[in-house]
Amino acid sequence: MKSILSYDSPLMTMMRGVGNTMLINILFLISCIPVVTIGAAWTALFAAGRALIEDGPCIRAYCKSFFTSLKRATLAWLIFLPCLLLSVVSAVMVWRLRMAGMPLGQMSLVVSVIAIALVLSIVTMTFLFYSRFECTLMQLLKNGVYMTIGYLVRSVIIALVCWLPFIALFLDTDLFVRGFLVCLVLYFGVAGSLSAWLMKGPLNKLVETFCAAEGTAGSGEENG
Repeated sequence: MKSILSYDSPLMTMMRGVGNTMLINILFLISCIPVVTIGAAWTALFAAGRALIEDGPCIRAYCKSFFTSLKRATLAWLIFLPCLLLSVVSAVMVWRLRMAGMPLGQMSLVVSVIAIALVLSIVTMTFLFYSRFECTLMQLLKNGVYMTIGYLVRSVIIALVCWLPFIALFLDTDLFVRGFLVCLVLYFGVAGSLSAWLMKGPLNKLVETFCAAEGTAGSGEENG
């Protein structure tokens, strides 16, 4: 019994991981309340997720990343927000018109879905990149696009994982309501950690590339 309850036992390690994930989840939701800070909240979530999978101080990583990235991440979010809203509204309109029996081609729905997936992927990868690297606003926006194109499959998967609750809210309200408690307690903490894990290899390669090319200056300066 003593070994099971020891600090380094698998059980206690798992319990710490779950507890930290829940705390990160709560911090993320609180950080999103002002809406304009959602970009900084995503950046901090990914930074905390990286710390969590590396067994580092994830709560400290979240707070540090949030306040460090607040200005640029907020500006990036405000730039992305109109594009995101436009793509969502367009897709919803196409879907509702099709459900109402309007003679819209299948291609119109496919194009709207691809547009949403692409915008969500760019938004997500931008803040995931910023959680690891310090850069200017223009570099941040460009690198978000480059990362999405360069790792398209991973980018789409990460975007779907991160934005799944919001997608469910539009497509199936009942499903969203049933999963609301999970989102409130755990979901986003898990999504942030999974995203950081999926991009750990590519981002580590970028660290090596930047350090070899220009030390830790400019867009290659590692954040945290």
